[in-house]
Amino acid sequence: MLKRSVYYYSKHATIYCCPRLLGTEIVNRHLRLNCQSAGYKTLRRLNSTTGCSTGRCSHHNARYTMETPAPLNVSQDKLPCSELPSGIAEETALLTAFSAIPNINSVHVKQTAAGHQTLHVLLSQRNLPGNSQRKFSVVLNTLDTTTTGASPLPTAAAPFNSSMPLLPAGQSTMTTTIINMSQPMEILADLLLTAPSPSGSSQVVFKSPPSSDSSSSSLAIQYWRGARLVWEILVPKALHGALINDKYFASGAAWCHMEGQEDLVAYTAEVPPQERTPAWGGTEGLKDMAGPKSWRGTGPALEDWGELNTGKQAPGVFVLDLKTQSVIKVPLKDLPVESGSSSSSTDDLSLGQPVWTRDGKGLVVVGWPHRPSNFPAIGKKLGVIFCYNRPAYLYYIPCTRDEVSGTLSFGAAVELTKPHNKSALNPVFTPDGDKLLYISHDVAATTGTHGATAKLCALSWPSALSAHDTPVPKTLVDVVGSPKSVDCFPGLYAASMIDEPFVAGCLVLTSQWRSQTAIIGINLETGQVRALSPVGGEGQASYSLQAISGRKMYATKVAPNYPPALVTAVWSPSMNDGIDQDDGNRQVSQLSACPLPWEVIKELEIGMPEAVSGALKRLEYEVAQITVKDSASYSSYILESVNFYPASRAGPVPTIIAPHGGPHTAMTVGWYMPYAYLASLGYAVLCPNYRGSTGFGQDALSTLPGSIGTNDVQDCMAALQHAVDSGLADPSRVAVVGGSHGGFLTGHLLGQHPEAFKAGVLRNPVCNLSLMVGISDITDWCYVETFGSEEGKRRAKTVPDPEDLAALYAISPIAHIHKVKAPMLFMLGAKDRRVPLADGLQYISALRARAAADPSLQAPRVITFPEDTHSLEKPQTEFEQWLNTAWWLKTYV
Repeated sequence: MLKRSVYYYSKHATIYCCPRLLGTEIVNRHLRLNCQSAGYKTLRRLNSTTGCSTGRCSHHNARYTMETPAPLNVSQDKLPCSELPSGIAEETALLTAFSAIPNINSVHVKQTAAGHQTLHVLLSQRNLPGNSQRKFSVVLNTLDTTTTGASPLPTAAAPFNSSMPLLPAGQSTMTTTIINMSQPMEILADLLLTAPSPSGSSQVVFKSPPSSDSSSSSLAIQYWRGARLVWEILVPKALHGALINDKYFASGAAWCHMEGQEDLVAYTAEVPPQERTPAWGGTEGLKDMAGPKSWRGTGPALEDWGELNTGKQAPGVFVLDLKTQSVIKVPLKDLPVESGSSSSSTDDLSLGQPVWTRDGKGLVVVGWPHRPSNFPAIGKKLGVIFCYNRPAYLYYIPCTRDEVSGTLSFGAAVELTKPHNKSALNPVFTPDGDKLLYISHDVAATTGTHGATAKLCALSWPSALSAHDTPVPKTLVDVVGSPKSVDCFPGLYAASMIDEPFVAGCLVLTSQWRSQTAIIGINLETGQVRALSPVGGEGQASYSLQAISGRKMYATKVAPNYPPALVTAVWSPSMNDGIDQDDGNRQVSQLSACPLPWEVIKELEIGMPEAVSGALKRLEYEVAQITVKDSASYSSYILESVNFYPASRAGPVPTIIAPHGGPHTAMTVGWYMPYAYLASLGYAVLCPNYRGSTGFGQDALSTLPGSIGTNDVQDCMAALQHAVDSGLADPSRVAVVGGSHGGFLTGHLLGQHPEAFKAGVLRNPVCNLSLMVGISDITDWCYVETFGSEEGKRRAKTVPDPEDLAALYAISPIAHIHKVKAPMLFMLGAKDRRVPLADGLQYISALRARAAADPSLQAPRVITFPEDTHSLEKPQTEFEQWLNTAWWLKTYV
């Protein structure tokens, strides 16, 4: 309870109240408490004798008690508690408008007739009052028509310009016409996953079980044909736990499609605990007889996969048999025991990402060992989300159906990728079934960095199963070390693939290309790569592939001033011509600088609030290319920074440095609502892709481990200096805002360059690696980024040496805390497993101690979100943190 004092006449009244109480008043002998959340008021009748009232706030469920002898309104200057942040009504209204912009999550396409397609588009929008994402779908029926002659073709230099060069006369193009579009339909909260069959004639729907069955069932599965529900079954918790569809262990479900039969669906779910206590105190499950109530103990501790997987059991693969209306767990039989493991390798593996062979005779699954072989001295499961250095292998599991009983059985598992690849993810078979393709993050697994340049590998099928030894995969797209120039293909940076990502003998996927997200096509025979969406030049945008139907591709297109739009393009035969190769560096050909013409489906254009539309018209952006000289080697390199800024400005403007997290990720020219919002308030926002960022070749990425707090800090300062020299940034009004490793850099910049910054905002920052190393789900990250790849892997262990702790401390922002001058705002997630709460709180306590001893220093402001994890992404959390950021910058910059 919070205690506040207010006065009626000259008498004192004490209130224990809701923490968001705005005011109190006596109305017709009723006590009214006005809560900060609009529309929620609490009325309680006062006791006629004592004038007292007791109750609860109807919105926040917080108890209050008030004692007062006289009915008088409380004046605004005597509110029970102050309201902060204050004085930002316009900023609040603008952020509310920005928060209303939907996002396109996925697209499913069904070919209904010649030239006719049905698009199911899944979107989401923030539901601020409900603190959730409101999901809804739109169905579009389209008709493709082919025309011959000149048609607009967008260029890399002007992707949004209507004045475009024309295709050569006589060349045919395809135009998409929207016949009709449904009204948006909200998706019920209990719907977990919809899996249409390859033919489109049926679908399987996965739902949360009814509340009446939730204690014993984990999942409800429905089988639909056309518009008719054929049957529904409940899956008991004893068979498996919650469905997994997290885009890492699983993305959707996999249908078996063999000789026109669509009767098997593979999916991923939590494997139930292998051990539990007996039922104590009585007989369990009494129904027809009297007896004492039983109960079970807690049982053994659960070791989970860290951030975003807290409390979740290990994933496993299950098969839904539509013929028998049953669910079967897919086993891994006859695998060798891992060296040093105390259990069978079956128990020491998590399984996911299932895909059927084209002949339907078996499944290929991904297996993640629970103990990382690349960090053997760390005796725990390490976090997997955004950690592509975790070893992962492919296994083939044959599946047969008994002709008499109709039951399924699974044979002995076959290892497919050991020992040639330490990482194998996202398996997919080519349409003819002759190749098994997969993405390998071997470099990440070998170096220990959480992100690195990937490879595309292929196994011949089914010859891979008949080899006496483990089959040797072919590398279709190898790692690119150092691109020859900024126009060259920088390497593969893809985390996933869509279902059926093939067109005209090529694999099509989304990959980062320097400071863009681009769609690329890979020739399955030669491995040659080309950009299918515009790369480089002015007015850059990012494209992400969503679906393919025939030669038609659908994607989302975004830019810093361009919210998500659905676009489409048609594969051209000329795209089969690859790009040149020169000493292992794939060069962009002249044609790939002017790739496929992407057409916006205008009927699905997201309507924006007028305030946002006006703000985005006044926002500009650029990808600044900055030549920087390394202070140690004196060699030069190109640093790119994605910059947002107001279009109309009389001179230099207040500026925010916003380094990305990771550190082995990147900032691309995409739609990032918070930065568009801050730029709309008049700030320039600089997002440098410092050395170590993905998308620029493996050699540049490898320069950061062992040099964090130095190379990345220097690049951030170089981006700021470039903005000052170009007249964009006002050097006297600069702040820094960052989260995770971006928060690490925020602390370093404020400590190493205290005179350069007026304020800092830190979101779940890395402050002290010597503390974080013992409590984070990524112990390995602390070692590799501090000591470098080889030395970090050698030193990595559960309990650091004193020498390790000293080095971890020295490389941390807390080592520079005594030099910090700028006021700092912290926003922390109480359920963060990646950078646990204690790491930030220790730094904050040290700042408070300094502020108490030095009146010239501003004590830090801290907001802790009790239900949030590392990403701080709940809608209300997102809103509150960026509104507080705007207020903090307005106050101090």
